[in-house]
Amino acid sequence: MLRRMMMLQLRTPTFIIIGALFLAPVAIADFAGTEAVVVLDNPVVRTGVGAGQQTRGYTFNLESPRTLTHLGLFLYNGTDSADVPRQIGLWDADGTLVAEVTIPVGGGEIEDLGSGGKFVYGELTSPVILLPLVDYTVGVWYSANNSPGLAFEVGFTTIPGFNYVATVETGPPGGAFAQPTIVRLDRLNAYIGPNLRFDLAIPTLQNPSIRVTHDANADMLSIKWDSEGGKIYDILSSIDLLADPESWPVYSGLEDLATTPPENTVRISRPADGERFFVVRERVPPPTTYFADGFEGGNQWTAGSPGAIGTAWEIGSPSGVFGPTSAQSGTNCYGTNLAGSYGIDADVWLRSPVIDLTDPTLASAMLTFYQFKDMEGLGFDFGSIRVLDATTDLPLGDDVESPIDGFSSEWEIHSVALPPEVLGRMIKIEFRFVSDVVENFAGWYLDDIVVTGR
Repeated sequence: MLRRMMMLQLRTPTFIIIGALFLAPVAIADFAGTEAVVVLDNPVVRTGVGAGQQTRGYTFNLESPRTLTHLGLFLYNGTDSADVPRQIGLWDADGTLVAEVTIPVGGGEIEDLGSGGKFVYGELTSPVILLPLVDYTVGVWYSANNSPGLAFEVGFTTIPGFNYVATVETGPPGGAFAQPTIVRLDRLNAYIGPNLRFDLAIPTLQNPSIRVTHDANADMLSIKWDSEGGKIYDILSSIDLLADPESWPVYSGLEDLATTPPENTVRISRPADGERFFVVRERVPPPTTYFADGFEGGNQWTAGSPGAIGTAWEIGSPSGVFGPTSAQSGTNCYGTNLAGSYGIDADVWLRSPVIDLTDPTLASAMLTFYQFKDMEGLGFDFGSIRVLDATTDLPLGDDVESPIDGFSSEWEIHSVALPPEVLGRMIKIEFRFVSDVVENFAGWYLDDIVVTGR
């Protein structure tokens, strides 16, 4: 969970980068399928403000991605074109020029608002997708004293999720197309000069299953994503998009978040950074351990033999002459005749203490252990594993694994799924070893036995 918004199937880990990797927008012509940000009501010329060379505009942010198609400006002179060539630019929070157009005298596309006035627009050569929760500044260059400046007594937008931040102006920068800087004007909620048009279609993100909303009153962000059972989630964040998301730190302790399908939500204060990227990482949670024994404490295992005398399960340190030279961990392990080879016609079993698998959330269980094998094989001498009911000692389901035979040069870890019959029960694990009447070897050694579940 990279901020993939459902285009890709979730994997583990899944990285989902919020506000990046959008599908390519479709170019449009004229105003078809677009909408303007500023809707005018009683625009008035603000005299005495804005004379001279300067860039004027406003800062805003969006609550969802939008495709920018046009930049424009208000025709304060009442004509059908700009009186001089006009440059209009859009900058991100770092001051990088994101988009620009130049509207020549007699050029551009007119939006006639009747008594409200007119806007003239230039269409971007390539539409630009603006990311949510990033402060952008749009500004128009007024190049001479013939620009008295324009403010709107009332300016408002019909676009949901468009948040006006502040009016900006610079001046006089001496002819450069400068980035606007924020200043306090007497009418902070006025829209001055420039305007924008967005494609009506909301751009499709790489994973539409993720939703980000901004509570402007509380200045809080809500991040929601489609979640599924049996998974946990981490929120990672960085201001460096080039860094490997695996290296991004966990944001504000948001890790190992339990799933709440079909949707998860986290709510955070809006970061103070001008630009910050978030990742939702999906993981399979680590299994729960229901039983673990390395044979270093008190021994609660039981052993028996309905076979011939001469072979027994023994706990302790291997001799180093027969079988492994030491236990897998610690000092002790279990083995068939620690100081010698197993005998003929052996049939010996080793049973665990009672293991409680009655957890109602348990959907599957796994047995993992280390083993050292030194057996004839080919079905003559072999081991097997089965699960018993803790009360009756009767088998639950088929053998977990059989035969287990062959030879090891060192301890090997081995895992096997337990049958579904174990779920909701108190059980025992039984390891059984049998041999025939010819050829004897070191036998079967066990250590670090663990039962886990999800």
